[in-house]
Parts: sequence; structure tokens; C-alpha cells
Amino acid sequence: VMFISLEQFSEENHTARRRTVHPDASGRYEIKVPPGKYLIRITPPWNGNEYETTYDINWWQNIRGDFDYEYPDSSLSSGTKILVVERNSSADLDLHIDRGSPFSTVPDPVIQGKATPGNTLSVAAGSWSPQPTTVKFEWRRDNVPIPGATTLTYVVTDADVDKELTFAVSATLGSGQDTRVSQEIIPSRELSPTPEPAISGVPRVGASLTANPGTWGPEPVSLAYQWNRNGTAIGGATGASYTVQQTDEAQKITVVVTGSKVGYPSKSMTSKPVTIERTAPAVERIAGADRYEGSALISKTLAPDGSLLVYLASGEIFPDSLSGSAIAAQRNAPLLLATRTSVPATVAAELARLAPANVVVLGGENTLTPAVVDQLRDIVPGAVITRIGGADRYEMSRNLIAHPKFGAAPSSKIFVATGRTFPDALSASPAAALHDSPVLLVDGTQTSLNDSEKALLKNRGVTSVITFGGPASLTPALITGFARTGAYVTKITGADRYVVSLNTAKTYFPTKFQRDTAYVAAGANFPDALTGGVLAGSGRAAPILLAQTQCVGSGVNDQILGMGAKKAVILGGPNSVAFTQFPFPTCS
Repeated sequence: VMFISLEQFSEENHTARRRTVHPDASGRYEIKVPPGKYLIRITPPWNGNEYETTYDINWWQNIRGDFDYEYPDSSLSSGTKILVVERNSSADLDLHIDRGSPFSTVPDPVIQGKATPGNTLSVAAGSWSPQPTTVKFEWRRDNVPIPGATTLTYVVTDADVDKELTFAVSATLGSGQDTRVSQEIIPSRELSPTPEPAISGVPRVGASLTANPGTWGPEPVSLAYQWNRNGTAIGGATGASYTVQQTDEAQKITVVVTGSKVGYPSKSMTSKPVTIERTAPAVERIAGADRYEGSALISKTLAPDGSLLVYLASGEIFPDSLSGSAIAAQRNAPLLLATRTSVPATVAAELARLAPANVVVLGGENTLTPAVVDQLRDIVPGAVITRIGGADRYEMSRNLIAHPKFGAAPSSKIFVATGRTFPDALSASPAAALHDSPVLLVDGTQTSLNDSEKALLKNRGVTSVITFGGPASLTPALITGFARTGAYVTKITGADRYVVSLNTAKTYFPTKFQRDTAYVAAGANFPDALTGGVLAGSGRAAPILLAQTQCVGSGVNDQILGMGAKKAVILGGPNSVAFTQFPFPTCS
């Protein structure tokens, strides 16, 4: 602060009258005096010991150059000037003193960072001109300095919530000082996820999408979900997952995750949208009046123009047909079913249509009697009929694999399943066909390999064994026995036959290997699915997914969609698999 003093000196009594004026808001001075002769002094305030000023000394020197040096004063004085005020003329002193400061900082302090408890705020120091002797920092809460907060960073605390936080920087040069204060910010508590919510899953009709909410803190935080279609809430879709509906096709789906916690304002975060790209696969069914007609229908699908080779197995027991499925698939040959004593009429008609040159009968005479062979000679006269059997289902499996003409193609891999039940072997057949490898049936309760099994592995040069089923299907000791042959063992397991089936599909038919078709068969009974393994394994092999009568397991719909399947083929009638539309109902 400066002031201007005008002194009128009386030569008669040697007295002086002084008038003082301070600058107005614009930095200008105005004073009214009567006519006379005045001495003008411009000076900073004096505190009794020294002049108090924040003005640069050079500024004063520049001003001083405009005055007469009739009455020189100290280096801080502006100098003096004589002003004469006439009675009939106005006094004109063109004097304007601009306010100033010795310091400037670029930029002024600005607080940066998220004003929530636990987060760190920071301020750029700025560049002062001229260089001050000292610079001090101070964080303030409601304009009161925060003890110890004297650096360029500050960690927000709960005590700062709903209070005004500012940052002050003070610079000192000599006796001059300047303080700059930032804008105020008001911290608040905030919930925030890391990373932001996202959606996972196959964005197609029938698939299950899952909300990945991220990690919300500070824990614990309650989360709620709302799925949206093109920004509009979908009624009832308030869970962490959502099954894509037909109405979602070509629409954008998002999920809003809302976090809530006592003492914090609720916060909602919306995921990036996913677009539902394609329609559901068409659902087809291959079913006959019985298992025999079903095998004939599958044969027509597999070999519409006939086939030089046909395999025939029992429709009353499952092991022989399961042994033959992967091998028949390798050769793109149909697998038909017969009773123990006869060839059903629907099967006989299909055999006549196929006109094979070779018919391979799978199983011994107790499984398919000589009467069946006699019928075959009448149905396809001139065809060569070859029987491949064994003392039991396990020997029959080995004999079929090793048969030099109608057995398995050479392969260093072999797929292994128990012969006591059918589901694991059925799931394994398309996977084995995909790799041109056979399915070996074994007694899953045994604890070691027998000599015939060891010989088969050695003769085929097997270096890779893939087993199907959990310990209830194949004992751990038996699996260890395969490893002891020097082969590398891979296990496809699951909690039950349905999970083994899904895990088989995920392993051998992953979503990156697109397939036009997926097959669904009953996991509770075998007849409809016996010959389906050949159809699934032939050509561009596709998986067989096992289902319960009224529903499929979790993940089956996603697997079908992830494969890019254009159609899902149900093997068997509605008594075996009741559902007809995709997405298939999911078991609870």
C-alpha cells in the first residue's frame, strides 16, 4: 500500500499542513486542496523502523526519474515535486501509480487428483519470478492449516469429507511476501470399481452373458445388477448373468452395476455394450419309431448315395456299437442296429438301399445269432459278411481295433472309456474320430492293464492315451497303468456324465474351431444315441452333448453357440429329449 502526501508550508509561521490520500481500487489517487504551493512526496508506508513495501526497488527508481530531485530522500523514496495551485486555474498533476507485486508464479496452484479418502492429491509448484528466497506450501481444511501437510502432495482423509480443501503457496523475497491460494475442492466418499464393469460370454441368442463387476472398495460393498437393451432396462434381468433372448438379436446389451455401502453415496457404473450378432441355431431331430428305425434314418443322412461298407451291431446292448462308432466314422460307413435274432424291416430296407459290398457284424454269436447273418445274406446277396467278436465286450473292442481290414486306422493315440456304462464312450467317439483314433473299452473297475491291453498299445505304438470319466468310471490305479506303458495320459473328467460330455466338447471342439452342427443325445438311456456317434464323428466331426430329458447342463448352450453351430441336431424322440427350441432349457 502506498499513499501520497502533500505539504503546504507557511513561510510566515513556519508551519505545514499535510493532506494524505490512499489509492482507489483502480490504483489512482485524488486529493482536493486550496490554492497554494505544495511539496509532493510519494512514499511507501513507514512502520517506525523501515519502509514496508512489496514493490520492486527498480519500480521506484523509474518513477523517481520523473521528478525533480530537490529534496532527495532514502533509496525507497520516490523523490519530490513542487506543485503550485492557482486560485482561478485547476491544478493538473498527471500521476498514476499501478499496483504491483514483486512475485508472479506460473501457473497458479491447481489441485489435481480424485478428492476421495485414501487418494493422493497433488499440485504443480509453478515457476516464480523473480526467484524468491523461500517458498512454503500449506494445505488447508476450511481455511485452517492442516498440521504436517506442507508438501506438494496430500492424502485425503475421512476428516476432509464435506470440507473445503485448498492449497496455499507463499513466497518471500526480503521483506516482501506473496501468497497464492488454489481453488477449493470438497472431498466426498466414493465407491469405485477396478476395473470398470464388463460383460463376458458369447453375445448370441441363447448364450449366457456374465457381468464382471470389478473389485469395489472399500469393502464390503453390496452390488446390484440391471441388464439393459439399447439403454432400456430389461424387466426381471437383475442377476449377475443374463440369457440372451431372441428379441436381443442385433441389439446392444449393457449391464449397470450399482454399489452401495453405509456412509457412502451409491454409485452406478455401466459396462461397454456388446452387440448380439447372430440368430439361434436351427433345431432338428432325428428320431424313428424305435432305435432300429432311428439307426436307418441316421444312415440315410450319413450315406444318401449308398455305401460299400456297413457295420451292424446289437440294438439291445451298447458296448459293441460304441466300439464301432469311432471306427465306422473314420470310414464314413453307416452303423445299423439289429436284434439278437433278426434284422428289423426298417434296417433291412436301408441295407438294401445302401447295397454294401461288405457288412461287418460286431459281436459274437450270443450277441447277434447266426440267424442274423443268414438274413443279411438274403438282404444283400453277394456282400461279404465279416464277424468280429470276442469272449466279452472288452476283447471284442480290442479285436475290432486290431482288425487288419475293418479295424482302426494307424494312430499313436487311443481314447479309453469304461465298457460298463455308455455315456463316456459315446462322448469320446466324435473326439476319437476327429483324431482318426479308436475308442478302447476297458473294465473301469480293474486296477491294472491286462496283458492283451498292453500288447494292443505296444503293437499300435501308442504314445498318447486320453481317458474319459472320473474315478467312478476309471480307477486311478488303472489310469496309472496306462502311464506306466510310457504313454502320456490326458484325463477328461467331470462330476457326472453330463459334465464329462461338456468338457470333452470344450477340449476337442473349442469355440475357435467352428462347427456347423452340434449333436444332443439323452444321457440316461443309450438306444437313440448308439449310431449317432458315427454321424457326429463322420466328415467334419462335431461333439455329442448329453442332456437330461427336460434340460441341458449349464454351459451347453454357450458351447453350441461358441462353435458357431447353425443347427443343433437332437438324436432320439421326445421321450428321450423333450425340448425342441433353442436356447435349450438349463437344468437348475
